[in-house]
Amino acid sequence: MNSPKETAEDHTLRVETVRREDVAWVVLQGEADLATLQELEAALTRVQLDDTKAVHLHLARLTFADVASLRQLTMFARSAKQAGRDIRTCGANPTLRKVARLLEVHEDLGLV
Repeated sequence: MNSPKETAEDHTLRVETVRREDVAWVVLQGEADLATLQELEAALTRVQLDDTKAVHLHLARLTFADVASLRQLTMFARSAKQAGRDIRTCGANPTLRKVARLLEVHEDLGLV
């Protein structure tokens, strides 16, 4: 049985923001690592928090996140919290949850 070929698209990151009423959903898909760190930072910088009460980080389609990417998400979450937004993270895999706890950023990310 042959395994499918990997393409460059298999190692990309896609960040989409969806607004629903007063919640901004930030949906991450793919791999977040050093190769995509600047892309992640730029995408998070573009998230508009005006007229939002909460930010939900949706990570169910995130297949990998390195420590640098997790720290970038944490800085975004802390900034949103300082601006008075409620932060929740959903769909995080067990490994990401464990690393967030080890780095003591799980509360910042709303992974309580």
